[in-house]
Amino acid sequence: MSGEASLNSGTGDFGYVDLERDRFEPVAFCPGYMRGFAFHGNFAFVGISQPRHNLTFSGLPLDEKLQQKNVEPRCGLLVIDLRSGDILHSLRMEGAVLELYDVVALSGVRLPMAIGFKSDEIRRMVSKRKRGRGQGAEGKTGTEKLSGLRPV
Repeated sequence: MSGEASLNSGTGDFGYVDLERDRFEPVAFCPGYMRGFAFHGNFAFVGISQPRHNLTFSGLPLDEKLQQKNVEPRCGLLVIDLRSGDILHSLRMEGAVLELYDVVALSGVRLPMAIGFKSDEIRRMVSKRKRGRGQGAEGKTGTEKLSGLRPV
C-alpha cells in the first residue's frame, strides 16, 4: 500500500487513497460497517459493526456486497496484513454489543484488560495516589472520592 489508508464504510472496503491517481484503491472487504482503525507494524486493526437499519444507514452498497458474498454482517475486530490485504485474524463480538466506535493499538502493552463498572474488580483497581504532582491545595488528587464507590 502506498498512499493514505482509508475506510469506505458504506461499501465495506478497507484500502488507501492513491494520491498520484487521486482515487480510492480497495485492499480488503470487511463484513460490517467499519468504524475506526489503528496500525501496528505491517498490520491494520479495523473495527466493524453490524449495520444500523435506519434512514441514515439503509440502502448502502455494503448491504448489497454482503448479500453477493453470502456473508452475514458482524461486529468485531479484524487484523489485516497491509502487504497482502489478507484478513489474518478476526474477533467476533456477539450478544449485546452490536457496534464498535473506535480502535486503538496499545504499543508496548502486555496483557491489557478492561474492567466493567458493575464488576467486583473495579473496587480493587481504584487507588489513592501519594502526595506529589497533580494534587490540589489540600494534597488531594480527586481519586479519594472514588475509593468508596461500589458497583451498581
